[in-house]
Amino acid sequence: MFGRGRILWGLLLAASAGAAGCNRGGPVKVNGTVTLGGKPLPGATVTFVPAGEGGKSASGRTEADGRFDLTTFKPGDGAMPGEYKITVLFSEVDKSAEAGDPMQQDERSKMAFFSRMSPGARAREQLKKQRAPKVVPEVYSDLKRTPLKCTVPVDGKVELELKSTAR
Repeated sequence: MFGRGRILWGLLLAASAGAAGCNRGGPVKVNGTVTLGGKPLPGATVTFVPAGEGGKSASGRTEADGRFDLTTFKPGDGAMPGEYKITVLFSEVDKSAEAGDPMQQDERSKMAFFSRMSPGARAREQLKKQRAPKVVPEVYSDLKRTPLKCTVPVDGKVELELKSTAR
């Protein structure tokens, strides 16, 4: 008959062996540059989505020079090893948030801020965005159609050259 201590020790050993088999290591630093028509693309969100089951997505935002660093768990830590599909999405920065705390502004500025935040104004702004020409062709933001792929770890920097005429 097995003792209670031996059973617990065996279960602990089996659990730790199973966990060790699942651990593929931590994230690998990944950084790169996004250009559109040969020019840096600032303000875009680059997302690495695992091509297979499981895995963990990583993303980063491009700086003024088009450079980005990927984040999975904590800022700039990179991406987990594996195969990825890449999407690039550009969205204008919401200028209304840059004004700071509306309660610290004069009455006229407060009224303007809350007017922009009303449901009707937000709906009009959303419609305007939908009708505006897209900065990045839709193919790059559609996970099913994107031609962008990468294997992590990468040899060197990730260079994403987007074509403005891509469909």
